[in-house]
Order: sequence, then C-alpha cells, then structure tokens
Amino acid sequence: MAEPPLKINETTVKTPHDMTIERYNLTKAGRTADGKMHMDYIARKRRLTVAYRAIRDKELQELLDVIDPGRNEEEGEENNNNQVDLFFDVEYQEGGKTKSMVCYAGMIPSTLQRRVKNGLGEWVWIDVEFNLIER
Repeated sequence: MAEPPLKINETTVKTPHDMTIERYNLTKAGRTADGKMHMDYIARKRRLTVAYRAIRDKELQELLDVIDPGRNEEEGEENNNNQVDLFFDVEYQEGGKTKSMVCYAGMIPSTLQRRVKNGLGEWVWIDVEFNLIER
C-alpha cells in the first residue's frame, strides 16, 4: 500500500519519514480579583510536525519552493518584500480521511552531511524537521 500523500499548494511533496499531528485549543484566559481563572474558547487548531531523516538537495529545494514563498532561489537572497503571502494550503491523511488546512511553516532546521555508498559520495540533508501551523 502506498504512503498517503502530503500535498502543499496542490503539489505532492516527498513523503515524510514521520508526521505528527497535534490538536490544541486557542483560548483567552485571565484571573479575576478573587483569583478564579476564566477562559474563553476561541478556536481549535492543528499543527503538523513533518520530519525527514535524510533528503536529497533537489527534494529539499522542491519542498522549500512550496513552503517558503519569500525566498528567492535564483539570487540566493531572501525576498524582503512585505507583500509575500506566507500562508498556503496543506492536504494530508488522518484516520483514512483527507484533511486540509491553511497554514504557515515554522523554522526549517537541517544539517548537511556527506554520505558514501559504494565508494561514491553524495551530500544529503539530514534531520530536516519543521512545523506546519494552522492559520
């Protein structure tokens, strides 16, 4: 059986090694003068933690193209244009059902490592993990 696809802005990206789904409530809370906590429910949100143990540079660049619209790959510089829309659509599988959300990406740490196989070396990115946080 094929792995369930992860789609970002209608682009199917490399299937992650691990994906964690977190659900949490957004609330506005405070205490009154008598010390009693009061809380208003605002919304239920989700966060996907997407992890790749190892990913080739081409695959990482394809992924960054869809989750980091502010970067300018050709010039190798960040796009400082404040008009960049940092939100995008994500589609994933949960409990056999397709779910979707509009989100943005958190930090995207990665480590470059040289791997040798059959006497040939190849640079790969390892421990790439990032959050897709619902709007």
